[in-house]
Amino acid sequence: MRIAQRSAAASYGALLAEQGGMFRDGAFDMEGIKTVLALRAKYAEPKKALGDPSKYVDTSYLEKATAK
Repeated sequence: MRIAQRSAAASYGALLAEQGGMFRDGAFDMEGIKTVLALRAKYAEPKKALGDPSKYVDTSYLEKATAK
């Protein structure tokens, strides 16, 4: 499936926006991940406590990419 150029341009704009976009340094928004896990625990079926977000986020690639 191909994405129309206009749709791709709009997606880039949203992903890279100063407010609400991805972090330019590649960092993870751990508070946001905690929120997603809490919402999943509350509303998804089956109910499941997911706990510590670091269990679900692999920062090793970011660490390698940003090593000096």
